[in-house]
Amino acid sequence: MCGRWWRRGCWGSAAMLHKGWYQIAFARDLSAGLNGAAIGTRPLALVRDGDRIRAFEAVCPHRGANLCRGGTLIGEAIRCPFHGLSIGLGSARAGLGVAEYPCLSIGGLVFVRAASGAAGDLPARLAALDATAFFVPGFELVIGAPAELVIENAFDGLHFRIVHAIGNQPDLRIVAAGGSFAVEGEFLLPPSPWQQGAAGQSHVAIPYRATAYSPTLVIAEMGGANPYMMITATVPAGPRQCVVRLSLVLPPGDNGAPPDAAACRYLLDGARRGLMEDKPIWEAMVDDPPFAPVAGDAGVTGFRAFCAGMR
Repeated sequence: MCGRWWRRGCWGSAAMLHKGWYQIAFARDLSAGLNGAAIGTRPLALVRDGDRIRAFEAVCPHRGANLCRGGTLIGEAIRCPFHGLSIGLGSARAGLGVAEYPCLSIGGLVFVRAASGAAGDLPARLAALDATAFFVPGFELVIGAPAELVIENAFDGLHFRIVHAIGNQPDLRIVAAGGSFAVEGEFLLPPSPWQQGAAGQSHVAIPYRATAYSPTLVIAEMGGANPYMMITATVPAGPRQCVVRLSLVLPPGDNGAPPDAAACRYLLDGARRGLMEDKPIWEAMVDDPPFAPVAGDAGVTGFRAFCAGMR
């Protein structure tokens, strides 16, 4: 195993799969039947039957062909595109079958856990949110950076004022979070259509909490008069690349109404701008960057320790 997850040789490596959840897709992008996906160099097969989505290993156990590149779904098997063998889904047929992975589809987001380990806190948290709030599937971006580096940003209190021009340098405090990793603090943000503040107020104080449920998935909670959450998830996509998927979780409106579409677009546009502000910095970083922690780096140090425990 590589000593540091951000080294070039580790980026996108199947050997570096962590024990937690990856958001592998938006449900809206999956057709009925067989769909190809990947975590770094590991191909996966997603099988959709109505609202039910299952995830399987996509490497043929006979000779290593990618079963989603020309394979045919026939009942509970895939006909391999290389030699025509029937490869059972989740069970062996004459010794040939592929493993099924835990898969969670909720709120239009599809998550997969492709390495052994406990399910962790994420399924219960998403189920609780689904019972009380609205999920708003958002957008995806390809960024030239390690998947974990993008998620680490949520815990990097020193960068928010410099890169995103908020009104303070937040003091992010590590807080208890069960099997997850979390920080809390406060942002001073200029008034906006979402958080308007009082007349004449130059900044609005917004409580902030970020909780990592895996090295590649964080839920950031923005408090204040109009609270909302952002789910940011990353998947390694090869050397110097990851796919970022970002979605919203919003409370219901009056009488349980769904969130306003224009408000959702406003929040998603703001989130995209934030990522685009970080993107040139991430993509210009060297392959094996130094890390000499200074005051204010407790969140980053803690997140990296959390990631190490998920390997």
